Amino acid sequence: MASPSYSSNRQPPWKKRFLFTSNTQSKKGIMSSVCSILSLLAFIIIMVSVLKTGGMIDRRLGALSFVSFLFGLFGLLLATMSLFEKDRFPFFPRFGFILSFISCLLWSAIVYMGLYD
Repeated sequence: MASPSYSSNRQPPWKKRFLFTSNTQSKKGIMSSVCSILSLLAFIIIMVSVLKTGGMIDRRLGALSFVSFLFGLFGLLLATMSLFEKDRFPFFPRFGFILSFISCLLWSAIVYMGLYD
């Protein structure tokens, strides 16, 4: 049985191959992900506290809700800007965009239910 001959430039298929690239993580994408996670965490915390009090909320919680919605919008803006950056890995911009979109959708649904209830 003859063993396969490999030239000096070609590696056997069982050896690990590395891809070296100049791509880096997008700082705007990471910031977008952080803003969207903060917005979603605030949404969960505020909704739990509203449910515990039976729908009666303090003005501070309303203001925090508004700021949390602004965090979601800011995350959506940052994610959109970072999606068009060149030589960047797309994970964090996509992750931030999806979470920010979900956050803005949830906050918009709460406002809609409050206006038309």
